[in-house]
Amino acid sequence: MVMDTCSTLAPELSSGCFHRLRARTSRAVVLRLRGLTTAGATLQDVLTNYTDKLAEVDGKLYLTGISQRVHDQVVRTGKLRLRGPVRVYDATPIRGESTRQAVEDARLWLVDAGTEARPSNWQR
Repeated sequence: MVMDTCSTLAPELSSGCFHRLRARTSRAVVLRLRGLTTAGATLQDVLTNYTDKLAEVDGKLYLTGISQRVHDQVVRTGKLRLRGPVRVYDATPIRGESTRQAVEDARLWLVDAGTEARPSNWQR
Protein backbone atom coordinates (compact mmCIF):
# COMPACT_ATOMS: atom_id res chain seq x y z
CA MET A 1 0.00 0.00 0.00
CA VAL A 2 1.42 3.40 -0.99
CA MET A 3 -0.12 6.50 0.57
CA ASP A 4 0.50 10.23 0.22
CA THR A 5 0.24 12.70 3.06
CA CYS A 6 -2.81 14.94 3.11
CA SER A 7 -4.90 16.92 5.56
CA THR A 8 -6.81 13.78 6.54
CA LEU A 9 -3.71 11.74 7.26
CA ALA A 10 -4.28 11.28 10.99
CA PRO A 11 -7.85 9.89 10.78
CA GLU A 12 -6.92 7.67 7.82
CA LEU A 13 -3.93 6.17 9.59
CA SER A 14 -5.68 5.79 12.90
CA SER A 15 -8.76 4.00 11.63
CA GLY A 16 -9.44 2.90 8.07
CA CYS A 17 -6.03 1.65 7.02
CA PHE A 18 -5.68 -0.83 9.86
CA HIS A 19 -8.89 -2.61 8.99
CA ARG A 20 -7.80 -2.95 5.37
CA LEU A 21 -4.27 -3.87 6.42
CA ARG A 22 -5.42 -6.80 8.53
CA ALA A 23 -7.53 -8.08 5.66
CA ARG A 24 -4.60 -8.11 3.24
CA THR A 25 -1.61 -10.36 3.03
CA SER A 26 0.58 -7.33 2.37
CA ARG A 27 2.10 -5.91 5.52
CA ALA A 28 4.26 -3.20 3.96
CA VAL A 29 3.06 0.41 3.85
CA VAL A 30 4.92 3.14 1.96
CA LEU A 31 4.06 6.65 3.08
CA ARG A 32 5.25 9.51 0.89
CA LEU A 33 6.20 12.55 2.95
CA ARG A 34 7.86 14.65 0.27
CA GLY A 35 7.16 18.34 0.80
CA LEU A 36 6.42 17.94 4.50
CA THR A 37 8.25 20.76 6.26
CA THR A 38 7.60 19.77 9.87
CA ALA A 39 6.66 16.66 11.78
CA GLY A 40 4.55 17.91 14.65
CA ALA A 41 3.65 16.01 17.80
CA THR A 42 0.31 14.79 16.44
CA LEU A 43 1.83 13.37 13.26
CA GLN A 44 4.59 11.70 15.23
CA ASP A 45 2.04 10.21 17.66
CA VAL A 46 -0.08 8.89 14.78
CA LEU A 47 2.95 7.39 13.02
CA THR A 48 4.14 5.81 16.27
CA ASN A 49 0.72 4.23 16.85
CA TYR A 50 0.60 3.09 13.24
CA THR A 51 4.05 1.53 13.56
CA ASP A 52 2.94 -0.32 16.69
CA LYS A 53 -0.10 -1.70 14.86
CA LEU A 54 2.03 -2.73 11.90
CA ALA A 55 4.44 -4.47 14.29
CA GLU A 56 1.49 -6.53 15.61
CA VAL A 57 1.13 -8.06 12.12
CA ASP A 58 4.90 -8.19 11.54
CA GLY A 59 4.62 -5.30 9.11
CA LYS A 60 6.89 -2.46 8.11
CA LEU A 61 6.39 1.24 7.50
CA TYR A 62 8.47 2.85 4.77
CA LEU A 63 8.66 6.66 5.04
CA THR A 64 9.85 8.28 1.81
CA GLY A 65 10.84 11.75 0.67
CA ILE A 66 11.93 12.76 4.16
CA SER A 67 13.59 16.17 4.35
CA GLN A 68 16.61 16.66 6.57
CA ARG A 69 14.58 19.00 8.78
CA VAL A 70 11.80 16.45 9.34
CA HIS A 71 14.35 13.69 9.92
CA ASP A 72 16.14 15.82 12.53
CA GLN A 73 12.83 16.65 14.26
CA VAL A 74 11.84 13.00 14.53
CA VAL A 75 15.25 11.99 15.86
CA ARG A 76 15.30 14.87 18.35
CA THR A 77 11.89 14.06 19.86
CA GLY A 78 12.56 10.32 20.02
CA LYS A 79 8.85 9.47 19.69
CA LEU A 80 9.18 7.51 16.48
CA ARG A 81 12.12 5.14 16.34
CA LEU A 82 13.54 5.17 12.83
CA ARG A 83 14.59 1.53 12.88
CA GLY A 84 12.98 -1.84 13.41
CA PRO A 85 9.67 -1.82 11.55
CA VAL A 86 10.31 1.73 10.25
CA ARG A 87 12.47 2.38 7.21
CA VAL A 88 13.37 5.94 6.18
CA TYR A 89 14.24 7.12 2.67
CA ASP A 90 15.57 10.66 2.41
CA ALA A 91 14.27 13.01 -0.25
CA THR A 92 16.40 13.17 -3.37
CA PRO A 93 16.49 15.73 -6.18
CA ILE A 94 14.61 13.23 -8.36
CA ARG A 95 10.91 13.24 -7.48
CA GLY A 96 9.65 9.74 -6.73
CA GLU A 97 13.09 8.15 -6.49
CA SER A 98 12.93 7.41 -2.76
CA THR A 99 9.40 6.02 -3.11
CA ARG A 100 10.42 3.72 -5.97
CA GLN A 101 13.34 2.45 -3.89
CA ALA A 102 11.10 1.87 -0.87
CA VAL A 103 8.52 0.00 -2.95
CA GLU A 104 11.27 -2.22 -4.37
CA ASP A 105 12.71 -2.85 -0.90
CA ALA A 106 9.24 -3.62 0.46
CA ARG A 107 8.60 -6.10 -2.34
CA LEU A 108 11.89 -7.86 -1.66
CA TRP A 109 11.13 -7.95 2.06
CA LEU A 110 7.69 -9.42 1.39
CA VAL A 111 9.19 -12.07 -0.88
CA ASP A 112 11.79 -12.96 1.75
CA ALA A 113 9.06 -13.03 4.40
CA GLY A 114 7.11 -15.46 2.23
CA THR A 115 4.01 -13.32 1.83
CA GLU A 116 4.34 -12.77 -1.91
CA ALA A 117 5.34 -15.05 -4.70
CA ARG A 118 8.68 -14.38 -6.33
CA PRO A 119 8.32 -12.73 -9.74
CA SER A 120 9.57 -14.80 -12.65
CA ASN A 121 12.47 -12.38 -13.23
CA TRP A 122 13.40 -12.18 -9.53
CA GLN A 123 17.10 -12.23 -8.77
CA ARG A 124 18.94 -11.94 -5.51
